[in-house]
Amino acid sequence: VGLVQLGLLAIARSKGLPVTSFAGFMRKGDLATLVDAKSGPKTAKELAGKKIVCFAASPWAPFIDVYLKRIGLERGEGPDKVNVVMVSPAAMVSTYASGGADGFMSLKEFGEPYVAKERPAFSILSADVGIAFPSYGLIVSDDTLKKRKDVLAKLVANQSRAWQYL
Repeated sequence: VGLVQLGLLAIARSKGLPVTSFAGFMRKGDLATLVDAKSGPKTAKELAGKKIVCFAASPWAPFIDVYLKRIGLERGEGPDKVNVVMVSPAAMVSTYASGGADGFMSLKEFGEPYVAKERPAFSILSADVGIAFPSYGLIVSDDTLKKRKDVLAKLVANQSRAWQYL
């Protein structure tokens, strides 16, 4: 059993990986643009003119242009565009935390705790503009799902209680 981001599971299956999701948590999605909680934008449209960092292999990567289009903006520099800069994964959070960017594209639950002390962030969720991206979930091989349904059902019940508590 694995706990993974489910959004890319469809791609994995299309490439022949025999895995199936049998439980999903936080189904609204957790892709977010994290901005300064005190002085940053409060809506996606207010990202105009801002510098936002991301990394090329991010779960965000395939959705950036669609997201910007849905909020009436596009990539680039200027007051009516969003300057999306790709950085290394290791540099993304530190670039934001040090003030080198107005925000960063990540996962709400990952990003907010990372910057809570240095530069607390407010998350603008992609789901709020209609980009539904499955969040965390449990996966197993197709074979395991067939052979261990009873045990997996108990695991889902336990995990569901834990996520509700969180």
